Amino acid sequence: MKALEKLIKEAVASGKYKKGTKEVTRFAKGSKLILVSDSVSGRNRGDIEEQAKSNGIPVLSFHGTSVMLGRACNRPHRISVLSIRTGTEEEIRNILSEK
Repeated sequence: MKALEKLIKEAVASGKYKKGTKEVTRFAKGSKLILVSDSVSGRNRGDIEEQAKSNGIPVLSFHGTSVMLGRACNRPHRISVLSIRTGTEEEIRNILSEK
């Protein structure tokens, strides 16, 4: 879990991320990992997963609400979906293997 927190903080600090269902769906290409909070509805989750699959991007369920994901990003608002555009292949693999 620490690796995921570190990756989120790096992405936010460098500005290499997109947040929100519409923005992530529109700009999924180029992402290395997509995090989806438990607050996302089934239909939106399906759209995001479909978009990610077509671009070969792994999707990880963030076990927490959109408020918790917002806090992980050090933001005062809810974030339901987060696409990360930073991190090495090895870091991403390690995070996915932890789950």
